[in-house]
Amino acid sequence: MKRFLSYSISLLLGGVLLYLALRGVSLAELGEALARAHYAWLLPLIVVIVIAHALRAYRWKLLIEALPARDAAAPARISFRNAFLSVLIGYLVNLATPRLGEVVRSANLARQEKQRISGVLGTVVIERLLDSLVLLVALVVTFGLYLDQLDFLEETLWRPLFGTLGRFSAGSYALVITLCLGAGILAVRAARRSEHRFMRRLRDAALSFRDGMYTLHRSPHRLTLLTTTVAMWGAYVMMAYIPLLMLDMTARYDLGLIDAFAIMVFGSLGIAVPAPGGTGSYHYIIKLALMHVFGIDAGDAVVYAVLSHGIQLVLYTLLGAAALVLQGVSWQVLRTDVVETPRKAL
Repeated sequence: MKRFLSYSISLLLGGVLLYLALRGVSLAELGEALARAHYAWLLPLIVVIVIAHALRAYRWKLLIEALPARDAAAPARISFRNAFLSVLIGYLVNLATPRLGEVVRSANLARQEKQRISGVLGTVVIERLLDSLVLLVALVVTFGLYLDQLDFLEETLWRPLFGTLGRFSAGSYALVITLCLGAGILAVRAARRSEHRFMRRLRDAALSFRDGMYTLHRSPHRLTLLTTTVAMWGAYVMMAYIPLLMLDMTARYDLGLIDAFAIMVFGSLGIAVPAPGGTGSYHYIIKLALMHVFGIDAGDAVVYAVLSHGIQLVLYTLLGAAALVLQGVSWQVLRTDVVETPRKAL
């Protein structure tokens, strides 16, 4: 029931935001604009997307190889092929269930390479921390470059948000804080009453998770990790820029790589929203950003959002399916990985 509710809320959120993004846009005109796109740029875009995923897989490989050897059967080096295919499978799963792909790719690689799942999950956390740091820096740079054009946030976000929060009484906030504290106290008491065996397994899992977190410090390839991260985000900028070329928006709206950098940042915020594959959230945020920051017509903004997201959606599906075939992994095995991961991690 919990999983069903989570999926339902995610789908509802994506559907509402997709409706808001497409509202007022003629679907016929949208189809005509997509048909006029220069699809000769499609192959370079596919190459850039594959390179971005390969860089992510290589960075992940280096982090996992920095894990301390807790199992004699675990290899000292990780197969780039298995890391790359696991990343593709994770992106495929994320299209249906936000964030579950991180668990699936970790469990899949741990099974393939005889690694502890908890340690591999720790390296994924390090990955996300690195990406979050880069995104934070990129956000600061974007706000600095386009500060004058970001006035629309006050009307569309801050004022409605704080206006809504201001309607709640102090008693309501006190109740929420009390409930959170009560839940925390109950959780601590339940943990203290747990059996010794469970606590020992939990401690071992925490140590493995800590090992995954420390891999950035332990790795002898820290410069390579940094370079790979910068190159990967550079590929993301090109993934935002090439669709502009496909739609002739670089010439019509005088947009360049710096603008593509900002569009990539806004798009990353849309993908971060827990909607399936960023569907709806990406479209809505990109539409607002293109309209209010770059002065792009609403119809063109939606065309860009649909084209850039649609290409990635189709490509992630095809690449993920191909990765499943190449590794000989079935959906049933992936489902088992998800179900068994909490137990194996302990």
